Amino acid sequence: MIADDYMRAGIKMHGTVDPLEIWKADGDPRVAKHILPRGDKSMDYIVLIPRTSGTLAALPALATAWKHSVAVKNFGDGLTAHMIVAAGIR
Repeated sequence: MIADDYMRAGIKMHGTVDPLEIWKADGDPRVAKHILPRGDKSMDYIVLIPRTSGTLAALPALATAWKHSVAVKNFGDGLTAHMIVAAGIR
């Protein structure tokens, strides 16, 4: 799961997953090598608040995954969870 920095702490505290920060999905070579070795194809879920959707242009792997996703949960105020679903991505 990839999540906005603001959501990451809450998800981690109340869930069983340790989500990656959105910036690490494309910007951290260690994450790319060990956690997301197939880039966007290694991603399952993305949780974004409205202001972060504009940052996708700077994050190519995350942008590709977002493009091939569907909203699975709307939490209100534009906060959505998306599941990566496209056959080309998986």
